[in-house]
Amino acid sequence: MQTRSRITAFLVVILAVSGATVAARAIFGPFRFLLSVSNPINAEAFFGLAAILLIILNTRGGTIAAAGNARGLLPLVILAACGLAAWAWTFGFPFIADDYVHISNAMHASARWIVDQFTVPAPDRFFRPFGYIAYAAEARLFGRGPVPWHAFSFALHLVNSALVFLLAGKLGLRTWPSLAGALLFLLHGSRPEAVAWVSAQFDLWATLFFLLALLAFLGQRQIVPVVFLLLALLSKESAYVLPVVLLVLTPPNAMLRRVAPSFIVTAVVFVYRSVLLHGIGGYRMPGSNQSFFLSVSLFRTAKAIFLRLPAVLFFPINWTHHPQWWLASLLTAAMIAILVFVSRAFPVRRPIWIALAFTLITAAPVHQFLAIGPDLEKARVLYLPSVGFAVLFAAALSSLHTRVAAVIAATLLSFQTAALEHNLFIWRGIADLARNTCETAARAQPSALSDVPNVIDGVYFLHTGLRPCVEWAAGKPPATTAQGPALVWDDRSRMLVPQP
Repeated sequence: MQTRSRITAFLVVILAVSGATVAARAIFGPFRFLLSVSNPINAEAFFGLAAILLIILNTRGGTIAAAGNARGLLPLVILAACGLAAWAWTFGFPFIADDYVHISNAMHASARWIVDQFTVPAPDRFFRPFGYIAYAAEARLFGRGPVPWHAFSFALHLVNSALVFLLAGKLGLRTWPSLAGALLFLLHGSRPEAVAWVSAQFDLWATLFFLLALLAFLGQRQIVPVVFLLLALLSKESAYVLPVVLLVLTPPNAMLRRVAPSFIVTAVVFVYRSVLLHGIGGYRMPGSNQSFFLSVSLFRTAKAIFLRLPAVLFFPINWTHHPQWWLASLLTAAMIAILVFVSRAFPVRRPIWIALAFTLITAAPVHQFLAIGPDLEKARVLYLPSVGFAVLFAAALSSLHTRVAAVIAATLLSFQTAALEHNLFIWRGIADLARNTCETAARAQPSALSDVPNVIDGVYFLHTGLRPCVEWAAGKPPATTAQGPALVWDDRSRMLVPQP
């Protein structure tokens, strides 16, 4: 008991010191006090890790006490209303980066093109036929207008948030904590890349089918989970760990009978993919043909999972722009709320362990990309793992008195919403810059056009979509004999300027 008290006190000190460091960085900007604090990612990491360890330390056995749960559609109505309030203004965001490539290809899809998604290796060495076919269907419906594309991505995100709510309920959590967890998933500050970027729909589709498979499995269905599993596997590679998640949810005496079909289907799809792509596929190491997925470093992976992952889950702020006063204030309030939260929550052990296992298992396929920096680039890979974080939040809330839980939930959700809006403002600025850049090039009809950055302020720009973007802006393919000036990208002004 004395050892446990000492560990608790040590973790609380880490929380207090690291939390004060992050709050000071948000309020005052970069500063030096003993150490130089310009990038607060390490302080965020220690804070997040200490908070999770305190929750684990305080878990208890038993079951969740029954309570007067709300019934009907009210929680889902609340979820939809909050989602629209936070996200509706993003529907008009201009396209960026790969959006132009995916939509252009989808608009020319044919029956043969659909068959090729299953039988011809893709140039990017990914096997995501359902995702590309979904793009083709959307292109037929939406054309080139950004509003329906962004609205549809939001609709997928909203449905996934509702499924998180249902999953928390299936795990035995009460309605209102489950709703708080779903709202956390819906409004989490890391969401812009996954939801506001049309090219990230692969993550949305894979998570949708992943959660549907889990819910069907928990509902004792036999065939339905395998169908959803197959659709998830055909959407994105992160779904390949679904059978492992099912193992966590299955009693030992029923593992072989209930989980074996999912392992068989996953193995068959993986073998087919490997034969088609002549290897595991995916991103390759620069200058070689080696798969990036196989470039494993134990130190780098441990740092990414145990430090960067909790850092971004707890503090999803794009630090390329200094936080506004209202975000800094809510960040400080959230620090205090988390300190009270983890010191007073004594959650039931089973849902906490399931949530943590879900987070770690689903983070494994993307471990190379989890070294997310202060600009939140690649934060889309957190989309599926953050389901576990949302369930963890809901499970810990379930152990608190209703009034205390309500205050803490409101504080933390307010901070996440503020972080989301802060990050979306940055996203909108870069999307507008991309549109203006394409329009400038289209008007100038340049004789030559330099490359442009891949990422600006953590937001993907036009490195992969410049040519189709200029074509869209001009209404026709760029002329090969254009007589305009050669344009080069100027990093200082963030503009295409005539070559000196």
